Amino acid sequence: MQLFEFINRSPSDVFIVDIETGFDGVVHEVGAVTLKGFVVVDTSVNYGMSLYDFYKLSQNDLSEDQQFRAFCTINKTYRPPNRSEMKGSTLREILEYLMKAGMTADSIWVEHSFGNFDYKRSRKWRQLILKHNLPLEQNVFSTLDLWRLLLPGLFSHQQSHLFSLLRLNDPAISGKRHISLPDTLMCREILRVAIDQFNLSMNQ
Repeated sequence: MQLFEFINRSPSDVFIVDIETGFDGVVHEVGAVTLKGFVVVDTSVNYGMSLYDFYKLSQNDLSEDQQFRAFCTINKTYRPPNRSEMKGSTLREILEYLMKAGMTADSIWVEHSFGNFDYKRSRKWRQLILKHNLPLEQNVFSTLDLWRLLLPGLFSHQQSHLFSLLRLNDPAISGKRHISLPDTLMCREILRVAIDQFNLSMNQ
C-alpha cells in the first residue's frame, strides 16, 4: 500500500495529528506527534480573549439545547467560562511548531476520522494567518479507513475500540477519548500495528 511504502522509505516525514473542535466548528485543541513518538504539539488554542467572551461568541444563534452542547465542548478543553484570559497557543504558533518539526507539503498526515475531517478543519485556518505548506491532500491518510480495509467485518472501528481490541495498553492514554494528545498517541499505536503486519506479510 502507498502509505506503508512511504513510511518505510521516510518514517521521519510522518505526523499523526488530532484536532478537537467545538460545536460551532472552531478549533479548541491540537495535538501532533511523530511516528517515533516525539510530541510536536499538545495545546489548547488561545484566541486572545477571556473564556467568558469566548463562550458568549459560541452561543450566537443557537437553540437552548445547542447552547448546552457548545458549553460542554468548551468546558472539556478549557474550563467553565470565567473572566480569566485563555491559555495555550495561537493558531499561528501551532503552525510554526509543525513547520519547525519538519512538516512540509510532502509529509504524510495521519489521523483517525471519516473523510479526513481534522485535515479539512486545518485548511480553513492555515491560509488566513500563515503561508504554511501543510501536507498535500493526497498525502493525508486515516487509520479508520485503513483498519476498515484490514478488518472489514468489525462492528466498530472507533479508535478506542481498536486500541483495546489490539490489546494495546497504556495507562496514560487508555480510556481517554476526544483529547488531542491521547488521541494522537492511540492513533500512532494502531498505525504501528498495521505497519508491523504489512512488513510481516511482505517478508513471508
